[in-house]
Amino acid sequence: LFFLKMGIPSVSTAALALAATAASLTRPASVEAWSSFHGSSLLRPESAASASSSSVSSVSRGILHMRKQKASDKRTRRMQRSGASVLEEEMLSGGSTAPIPAAQLQRRGSTASPMETAAWKQRKIRNSFPNSANSGTGTRAGEQNRGRGRSRKRSQLYSRLATYNNDFVALLTAEYRAEEAEVLGRIADRCDDPLGLELSGHALLDMYPERRGNIFSDEVYRLTKAYDATSVFGRPGADDDDTSSSSTDDITDNSNINYLPPNHKVSTNDVIMLTLQPAGSGDFFGPSTLPTGKGATTVECRVLNTGPTYVDVAIPGGSFEAAFGPAPNNVGSAGRGDRSMRLRVDRYFSNVPYERMVAALGQITALPERAKQPPQKNDNNNNAKKNEMDIQMDEVLRDAIVSTYRHEEEGADTMEQACDIGDLCRKLARPPLPNSAQLAKQALDFMQSDRAAQFPQFNEPQLTAIGAALTRRLTMIQGPPGTGKTLTAASIAFGFVHQCRNVSPHTKVLACAFSNIGADNLAEYLIRIGLKVVRVGKASGVSESLWDYTLDAAIDRDPAARKAQEDATKATSNLRKFTSSKPSFKRGSSGQTKRGDVAIARAKREAATTAVKAAIEASNIAATKALREADVIVCTSVGAADARLLAACGIVTEEDEEIEADGRFKSSSSASGKKMSAKSSTGSSTHQDRRKLAPDNLPSLSTPFVIVDEACQSVEPANLIPITSTNSCRSL
Repeated sequence: LFFLKMGIPSVSTAALALAATAASLTRPASVEAWSSFHGSSLLRPESAASASSSSVSSVSRGILHMRKQKASDKRTRRMQRSGASVLEEEMLSGGSTAPIPAAQLQRRGSTASPMETAAWKQRKIRNSFPNSANSGTGTRAGEQNRGRGRSRKRSQLYSRLATYNNDFVALLTAEYRAEEAEVLGRIADRCDDPLGLELSGHALLDMYPERRGNIFSDEVYRLTKAYDATSVFGRPGADDDDTSSSSTDDITDNSNINYLPPNHKVSTNDVIMLTLQPAGSGDFFGPSTLPTGKGATTVECRVLNTGPTYVDVAIPGGSFEAAFGPAPNNVGSAGRGDRSMRLRVDRYFSNVPYERMVAALGQITALPERAKQPPQKNDNNNNAKKNEMDIQMDEVLRDAIVSTYRHEEEGADTMEQACDIGDLCRKLARPPLPNSAQLAKQALDFMQSDRAAQFPQFNEPQLTAIGAALTRRLTMIQGPPGTGKTLTAASIAFGFVHQCRNVSPHTKVLACAFSNIGADNLAEYLIRIGLKVVRVGKASGVSESLWDYTLDAAIDRDPAARKAQEDATKATSNLRKFTSSKPSFKRGSSGQTKRGDVAIARAKREAATTAVKAAIEASNIAATKALREADVIVCTSVGAADARLLAACGIVTEEDEEIEADGRFKSSSSASGKKMSAKSSTGSSTHQDRRKLAPDNLPSLSTPFVIVDEACQSVEPANLIPITSTNSCRSL
């Protein structure tokens, strides 16, 4: 009742008020700050002499004991300890007997759950009071984070994960929005002046398409300036080799092939957007010819090669014909297309890198799973089979990435408070496998023996780096250009392959670089030392000398996959032919559709959907077989989230789960990168820990050993993709 009448919010504050009253009576020379342990004295005279000289000796020698507090009092005390200690010291030194207002002891921070930005859905715990350096008080360092161990660690974990995720997502989003605004802005600004956009080098108008063949599953088309193009930039000579690229049946006047604008900015591996000009040459002023127009017919593709008079593009098989119809020089079953077909080309952008980097951030900052139930005694046989492919990402690598991130926001924990650097280093120095040291010694002995003629004579720093990488969970190798870092990385991959063969036939080495050139160089070194390599990536971005090593080439060599792709192309072509022959099916038509035509169209659409699904399934099976036979999988950092690689690892991506009406897999969920099984309990992980079987009905692949070359040339979220995509990295 006394506490309530005095308006004091907690027992600890009440004790403080009584202590301040006693202090005002005795005024000792120095007063010890009250202890945080229950039952210890709150006031103690400095000496017996000062106590005996006091006029009220019974009060000065009195010791005030606190009762044992309840859990709610302890929680309140932890929340207010830092700020309350400052006020208590001021009252003890000043001798004030006034009670402490409750408003002064309120928390200065708050817990947001969920976060206001919705970027990270878990709780974020901020410091209740600023650090002593900012507040100017004498509070001990780290006192504001004191509390029970598990609660404090959980709060720090939430704060680190949220800060790491939100900082990088904000930067990536700003970069993506800037690129998007730049591309869409210049298209919108030049809507009334498309010729000016062409002169600036960002667009090509009145382009005539020709079918040039295939590169594996992609179709190749050559785009040239039409003979009746509105804008003319010069004509080639009569002996120009490029004039033979089109036959006289394809173009009315073969001698009038025009040069492209000399300052055009279309280059190899660029993402471009093809837009149909419905009325032919000169029809590029209407909104239907803009790539962003509502009624525009567009196809996204990549540039394969460029020349003075042409641009070669690679388009996924069947996409061109499904959107625009057959090319004018087509010789397939679909027949020749309209000779007056004209296309507009715009330099565009891709959202794939952004989405994959954001997904990687979501995976690295997902809350750790709770400990699973111990296996039952009668399930030993089943668990023994499951453990063969039970390779999960090492949580120590996650801690090393997130815990050492030094954020600069006010009141944030320092790195020393966030994690124990010494303990983290000891964990990272441990071998990824129990016998890693023995296997590393065997690999090093072989690489230095006379039998290994494919390896050069290593110097001492290179041998040290190779040995460290093979026996640790995280190794960073730094050196100036020309010191053999890529060769060292290839040698490390050789040692990792030796460890994979002693673990399971379903484990592979994943080697990445940020750029296509860097990935190609790494692949060439790996091939040179005798390893089986599969290069994952589009042919437009891969060196032509490595085309036979690509995953697309392996799929193209599979008879079942090739036949399934041909069937899908034929079924899609039949659907397009039927709908284009019926005026009532055309866009914007006001005519009525016959009931029989609707039934036929529905049947053809279902047949096309089934054929496309069968083609994707056959391609995934062929890709999994090729990856299973490889020693090292080489790709770019962004390419490490390739849908075929993830399918081989038992991970289903959004591309495999889209709406059936679009001719893709039927979707069971709209979230990106989810597992086929249920979501994790946290709701923030994009991959489930336990993976299913691979498309070939064998255990799914895993990549416990990851190598990232040119890591400093990449942004950090891009380096996270190969680490988190397959959720099985054990050594980096």
